[in-house]
Amino acid sequence: MPFLRALLPTFLFPALLSASLSSVPVLWPSAKRVNVSTVSALVSAIGSASKGTTIMLADGTYDISKVWPLRFRTDSVQLYGASQDPTKVILKGAGFKSSNTDEELIKIEAVGIKLAYFTLRDGRANGVKLQTGANHWLFIHNVYFIDICERSIKAPDMAISKNGAVEYCLFQQVTPITSDIPNLHMNGDYIAGMDMMKIEGWSIHDNVFKNIRGMNGGARAALFLWNGCKNTTIERNVFIGCDRSVAFGNPSSANLDMDGGVIRNNFIVAGKDISIEVCNSTGSLIASNTIYSTNPGYTRTVCFSNNRVNNLLKNNLVLGKLAVLSGYSPELAGNLSVSSVVTSWFRDVSGGDLHLTSSASLAIDKAVPLSQIASDFDGGMRSSSPDIGADEMGSGALAKSGVETPGPGVLEANPIAGEFSVPVRRASMTYGRKSEWFTAKGQRLLK
Repeated sequence: MPFLRALLPTFLFPALLSASLSSVPVLWPSAKRVNVSTVSALVSAIGSASKGTTIMLADGTYDISKVWPLRFRTDSVQLYGASQDPTKVILKGAGFKSSNTDEELIKIEAVGIKLAYFTLRDGRANGVKLQTGANHWLFIHNVYFIDICERSIKAPDMAISKNGAVEYCLFQQVTPITSDIPNLHMNGDYIAGMDMMKIEGWSIHDNVFKNIRGMNGGARAALFLWNGCKNTTIERNVFIGCDRSVAFGNPSSANLDMDGGVIRNNFIVAGKDISIEVCNSTGSLIASNTIYSTNPGYTRTVCFSNNRVNNLLKNNLVLGKLAVLSGYSPELAGNLSVSSVVTSWFRDVSGGDLHLTSSASLAIDKAVPLSQIASDFDGGMRSSSPDIGADEMGSGALAKSGVETPGPGVLEANPIAGEFSVPVRRASMTYGRKSEWFTAKGQRLLK
């Protein structure tokens, strides 16, 4: 994947914004579309939508503080910003400092819901909530979550929701939590980016999480997965200044929180607390992540507690230390723990760009080869002597050794006009990605 310069506003990666929004894969609407430009029309369209409808939001600001929640109760309904620019379509709640801790802006009560190309901001409690459980195939693409005071995305203790995806999204807290906000929970530290229970087979990738912070430095993780999660992959994300970045499990839980999770190829610029936390987990792989910290003496940069067997911690580049507080220790190999601040090792620490420079000689070509980590943060191929951390220096663009060819059949539909499918026969590949499709203008279509 290209670095997220095309996804994010200029204040995040000012040196990396030479590309346009076309670098984010295009998610085309269905053929059945409803165009809306007012709050009342939006509410009506969601309530009356039939299966397979795409609701197209015109550019503008939609104050939904009096009509929340927007309830998606019909399967396979899509809500898209028509301009494909999330900065131009804004849904806003009553405010980050509102007293209404029941405010939940969007509730998912169906399967196959897709949300894309808008900003959801200024909410007191939850931005998107998987309300009923069993909300399979939820797809959130290129949505900006700004100043959601408790959870931008919440999956509560309901029936398992399978095969969801969150990609190319921005989770950012702009407003600090202060004591003047009424009805704060957990002494002002009850905030997270995503708090997900009982999800299975999800992919959370190519997102940015910025400044998710509690009032006292004890916020829940930007990505907090626990209580019956399974086979979920966290990859190619950027975390900047969050109190905690990624947590598989809850230290206070007595349940199996994560079974078979993967945390790989992420860039983390550490905040005040733990960068990667793993507890009450089994069979999880934590590999090839890069963690930069201005406090490399911190003893719990990566923290394991109360885990079960078969967790792996390999090829991570960490400015900080590993703590195993209780339970089974992970299997270790190829990790590099650095006890000093080595800013020169990375391209742009302040912007979250932790690509390696030639100064990082202790990390270059020093990792152990892992079959589960064939590519790096950018999707470039790992060499036979891979680098430690998320970046394979000089890897370049994605490389394949095989080809993919369409099987029998003809494309009957224009993808711009609606959905289509085509059988594919795949030759052997050194890096197992799904096939990709492009428009004539070179925009990548979503798989």
